[in-house]
Amino acid sequence: DGAGNHSLFLAFEEGEFASLSPDGNFILHFKANEEYVTTRDGGQRMDVLPREGYNLCPFSWISGQPAYLMGTLLDADSSPGYSCDRGTPVLLSVDGNMAILEGEGHGGSRPQASPDGQFIAYDIAGVPWLYEWQRGSRPFEGGQYGFPLQEEILFFQPIWSPDGERLAWLYFSKARDQATGMPARQEIAVFDLDANTVNLFAPYLILNYEGSWPGISWNASGTYITFPQGTPSNFNYQLLSIDGTISRALDGTALHWSPDGNLYAILKREEDAGLSQFFIESPDGTVSFPLCCENPWAADANWNPGSDQI
Repeated sequence: DGAGNHSLFLAFEEGEFASLSPDGNFILHFKANEEYVTTRDGGQRMDVLPREGYNLCPFSWISGQPAYLMGTLLDADSSPGYSCDRGTPVLLSVDGNMAILEGEGHGGSRPQASPDGQFIAYDIAGVPWLYEWQRGSRPFEGGQYGFPLQEEILFFQPIWSPDGERLAWLYFSKARDQATGMPARQEIAVFDLDANTVNLFAPYLILNYEGSWPGISWNASGTYITFPQGTPSNFNYQLLSIDGTISRALDGTALHWSPDGNLYAILKREEDAGLSQFFIESPDGTVSFPLCCENPWAADANWNPGSDQI
């Protein structure tokens, strides 16, 4: 119950993923092409996700709206190369009601809720939208923040800063580079919702048009963002400070920010030696040391809440 007065132990099947609702009353289960909600004791099952005509994507709970889920649905006839970032954005309640988020066209990124759960950012057919619980959906007007509107732009994969004051969107131009066939512009727009301003960071390289790719990640204080650069089989990360004072290329293929946002763990590989090692580094580069031992092989890492152990 959040006060440490009760313990709850549940066993899950191999290959099954589960997440607890923000209020701790429900559990979302996902395995293969089956997704459903149960009460927290696992007793009452609620099949709230539609089955007919759709392929399911993993849904997520909405902070501040404990009885609601958000995610995307894929048409049953979608090709195998389609990812959950090209589906239909929807909201679901635990009592089985489904609302398809407004927008013309087909295909959108997984919707992203603000930290307080009051707003949901999403895109459909490259057009950015903002859903508000009391007002419904409205187009996200980038022009009012100073975003340049001289060319046709497609937005996708929004992500909120941890404090909810900024909203970052990946975007690219419809115009193509004749030499590479790739979009002529691939950048990141960070909108400051309070100051009505926008910062543009370039370039963001889309790694794989036929599936999912790593997106933007924020540190806890919302002062830095990281994003991938390279190709699907060979990429590293770029780190930028929101104020534009720091820009660094990071040598690594997996990155985990500490909960306080002051450090990150980054996975570095030595392919010839068959080694894989996490390094602990600071955003300004003044701190960098290996996490472990001689001849390591690491794959994943998690910080403790105090940011002093990993």
